[in-house]
Amino acid sequence: VPDPREVLVEARRLLAPRGRLLVAVPNIDSLAFRTFGPHWFALDLPRHLVHFSPHTLHFMLEQAGFRVERIQMLRRSSWLRHSARLAVRHPQANLWHRLYCGRLLSRVAAFYSCLTRQSDCMLALATPLEP
Repeated sequence: VPDPREVLVEARRLLAPRGRLLVAVPNIDSLAFRTFGPHWFALDLPRHLVHFSPHTLHFMLEQAGFRVERIQMLRRSSWLRHSARLAVRHPQANLWHRLYCGRLLSRVAAFYSCLTRQSDCMLALATPLEP
């Protein structure tokens, strides 16, 4: 969406009393983004026009009138493998890019990324602030 804050403000307006908002978005602070750069699967251009880190997602939700209960990391080893496959198509691909194509390394890396809050994807749970 071109204006995520506007969408969040509208979501807050539409929420039932005592409602909760769940938002899942790619994490631009991920280990995978730093590893694969423009070949990172979750860039997903032009569908994702804006990308968030845990900090900027928290800030955006607060600016839209929400209290953030938590932001948790989600493991997506398949996203790592997709990123690796995109990267190995290019001459600048390195050995790590090739190794990430396999299930074992992608699963270990996804687990490590989740533990260190550097996963490809994050899920935020938020509740509207009282007016």
